[in-house]
Amino acid sequence: MGWKDFAETKKHLTAAEIRFEEIRRSLGLFLGPLAFVVIVFLLPTLPDVTPVGMRTLGIFTWVVIWWITEAIPIPMAGLFGLALLALCGVFPVAQAFSSMGHWVILFLVGAFIIAHAMTVNGLNRRFAYRMISFEFIRGNPWRLMVMFLIAVTMLSSVASDTVSTVIFMAIAMGLLQALNIAPGSRFGEMFILSIAWAALYGGMITPAGSPPNLIGIGLVSEALNYQIGFARWAMVGFPMAVIGILVMLTVIRFSLKDEFGKIHIDPEIIRREREKLGPMTRGEKIAGLGMLTAIILWLVPDFANITLGSTHSLSIWIRVHLNVAVVALIVATAMFVVPINWKEKKFPLTWNQAVEGIEWGTLALVAGALGIGSALANSEVGLGNFFSSSLGNIAGPGTSPFIPMFVIVLFMVFITSFISNNAAISIVAPIVIAIGSSPGSTLNPIAGVMAAAMAASMSVILPCSTPATAIVFGSGYVRILTMFKKGMILAFTGVLMATFIAYIIADLVFPWPLP
Repeated sequence: MGWKDFAETKKHLTAAEIRFEEIRRSLGLFLGPLAFVVIVFLLPTLPDVTPVGMRTLGIFTWVVIWWITEAIPIPMAGLFGLALLALCGVFPVAQAFSSMGHWVILFLVGAFIIAHAMTVNGLNRRFAYRMISFEFIRGNPWRLMVMFLIAVTMLSSVASDTVSTVIFMAIAMGLLQALNIAPGSRFGEMFILSIAWAALYGGMITPAGSPPNLIGIGLVSEALNYQIGFARWAMVGFPMAVIGILVMLTVIRFSLKDEFGKIHIDPEIIRREREKLGPMTRGEKIAGLGMLTAIILWLVPDFANITLGSTHSLSIWIRVHLNVAVVALIVATAMFVVPINWKEKKFPLTWNQAVEGIEWGTLALVAGALGIGSALANSEVGLGNFFSSSLGNIAGPGTSPFIPMFVIVLFMVFITSFISNNAAISIVAPIVIAIGSSPGSTLNPIAGVMAAAMAASMSVILPCSTPATAIVFGSGYVRILTMFKKGMILAFTGVLMATFIAYIIADLVFPWPLP
């Protein structure tokens, strides 16, 4: 995996695309700082926003412009944003750079090491060849992609989208290598990009599929004294995921309509390659056992909540102590402890090999997004108050519930492109509950919170939108314009789905007012 500079990607572009890229990047280089100056020094201060908040908004806009236009390498733009937070007095230096030590970053370090152990020891290629060899595939690349993405969705329904993306990225990279599909291929680009899409859609299916789901459930329970059960959530989440997957596959099929015929999977070649692999080596077994152990331990907190209840003492202990980052780092350490050959002191990974597997650009991007996102959500800068008051003014007695719901979902999809979806649902859900609970309101607050939580899984526009999109972008296969254009289609479709499907179904499943 790796982040490609413009000079490295030119060979995959047409002359027209090269000219467009040169203009886009050159304009972005100047538009970023210009937007900062206009927002901080020329615009009037927004209602409820402090001067620090305006500086935060300026930094946010500058960095987003550089992310979208790739004026400088995207990971460096994220780190530059952290420096601006300190320079402009938004946060003290220690707080501005604290996101580099965030548990999400450490989780990614451990997960990258675990996944790379599979690559170094050849297990991902074995998985890839086995997947290609299924009778259902019969050498058809479209069937291969569909089966792969359904598997991603199924895992993501019970594991976090980030975990699911890391696991299937390791398999996908081996699969593309087995098919000799290099970066620059449109098939390879859509194949890798769609892993993040499928993982995010899968996260809608159950409460355990995505943290915003659980946050929304908790806020509804606290404010309305109403418990949203696992099965009844799935009654809304499952049809949403199915429709989302169908929309995603339609976008992929249309985008690659001329590409599938160029890819030929010869079953005989695959059979011979599988024979060359021979029986599983000890290194493959250790790497596979490590990944399996990590998956099981990553799932334990969610299953504990489901079986024991979120307030049970054991559930609380597991939630507090068995964080996904803790699991990832412990299992990653095992790759340097469990020997392949003790006498030769040979282990599944050397440190130099592990470093090759850590995608530093992805870590830098995620750290930048976390830092800037925490600044946007910080109560002291006032931007959260501004968003809250703006959303609160869109609904009144007798107003159709679809009007505030559409605006709220649209806002969720937009804001989660730049701040943590956990922070976004924490801001939006109380507003939805307040609107729905007010006298004369036609909005069902329970259904509204569910739709908003699911909208948090539809932010697929930029690499910084979620760790899942950052991970696939760091593969070297995906271009930001492709992610942006296809992501916009899915995001806008997702807004309509959350407003007119999730909300309507949830309104039937969770009637309001309560009897």
